[in-house]
Parts: sequence; C-alpha cells; structure tokens
Amino acid sequence: MGMDEDLESDRAISSKMSKSKPWTAIFVHDPPDEVRRKMRKAWCPEGVVELNPVLEIARYLIYHEKAVLEVERSGQHGGSISFEGYSSLEAAYRERKLHPADLKDAVSREVDSIIDPVRRHFKGREHLLHVFKSEV
Repeated sequence: MGMDEDLESDRAISSKMSKSKPWTAIFVHDPPDEVRRKMRKAWCPEGVVELNPVLEIARYLIYHEKAVLEVERSGQHGGSISFEGYSSLEAAYRERKLHPADLKDAVSREVDSIIDPVRRHFKGREHLLHVFKSEV
C-alpha cells in the first residue's frame, strides 16, 4: 500500500469512528457498558476486512498489547476460539468463520481492559477529562 492509499484508508476508518461524532468514538472515560454499546454499533459487515474499524482496533490496539485474542462464543456457535496474531483473526473473519457480533464483543472486552487503568486513574479527577469531552 502506498502513502496515498494509507492516508485514504485512515480517512475512511476515522469517518466511521471519530471524536467529532462522540456517539461513534470510544473515550478513556467511557464506562464498560458504553464501550460495549458503541462497539456493537460499529460498522463491521460480515466478511469485510478492508476499512473495518473493529478489525483495525484489534490490529493496532489489542495486538499491540497482547499476542492472542480470545473470542468467547457459545457452544452452538462453535465454542470459544483463540487467534494468535492479527493475520489469523483477519483470515477467519474474511472466511466468515467469525461473526461480527462475536468479534465486536471480544474487541469491546479487550478495549475496556486496556482503558480501565486510565479510567481508574481519573476516578475522582473527572474535571481533568474536559479535554476529552470538548467538541472539536
């Protein structure tokens, strides 16, 4: 991918989840239920990996922090599954072996665990969060 393609890709993804659209962006002060709600509303068509913001969060945030993503699923949906590295997650999603709802739930859980220490740091210091809450 060239520099122009990277820039276009970044623009397309950011248009789907953006601070200027607070109902689409995940903030460090969002409580767990808000993270889950926003993630469940995220654009994430089944089998589509290009410009998919949920997969991008997994790729650049979750896999930056850990090597394996655990996806919890009921037995009737194949049971829980682990993805070692982003490429295995992407392949399974492209091949429709992983449903968007299962991906969103796993990514939501991991994002929440990543921002939880920050959220706890600001507990009792909410006045410092105004910079995140201000309109762009």
